[in-house]
Amino acid sequence: MNKEKSQEIVLAATKRFMRYGIAKTTMEDIAEDLALTKPTLYYYFNNKNHLVRAVLEQIFTEYFHLLHTISQNQSLERILDEVIQMQGKLFRRYELLGYTIDLFFKPKDKILQGRFEEVKSIHMDFLNRVFQAAERSMEIKKTNINKVVRLYFSCMQGILLNYLFHKQALTPASHQEHLLLYKNARAFSSIFIKGLMR
Repeated sequence: MNKEKSQEIVLAATKRFMRYGIAKTTMEDIAEDLALTKPTLYYYFNNKNHLVRAVLEQIFTEYFHLLHTISQNQSLERILDEVIQMQGKLFRRYELLGYTIDLFFKPKDKILQGRFEEVKSIHMDFLNRVFQAAERSMEIKKTNINKVVRLYFSCMQGILLNYLFHKQALTPASHQEHLLLYKNARAFSSIFIKGLMR
């Protein structure tokens, strides 16, 4: 199998998913965009779910790379602010994928379910490490870090869900809407951290 061709298909699918959404995109649309026959497209990706997985895997890889570049030799508040900024950057880039809320929060595809759980686990491990480091350096008081991280993660997820549920149109958000989402996440994070300080 030609990896370059496979990557070309994933990029074309990502562009179309971001423009029209996953639900409204067909395999025929993607084949047409690339001037491929349908059998050729199906040679690389058995079905649309298989292609959606490949697109999301690319986003996960980018996410982990960006998460890895965040320096942990800074204050807890600064680290979490960088995480919020990084997530905002990815959200702006791949926003229209997020409007299929079931895809991210209740995927029917069992493979995707498992992969989302892995991604969540990796992110939670990262948060555990930074909160534990803040506790060791006495930046925050001694507490149940696992419970704190679960609560922090759930609340941040709630901020995004609230945004998605209240967004009316399947169009990219304005700069002001993105800024408000960032400010809300940042304000919550700051208040949350202050509650943990000595």
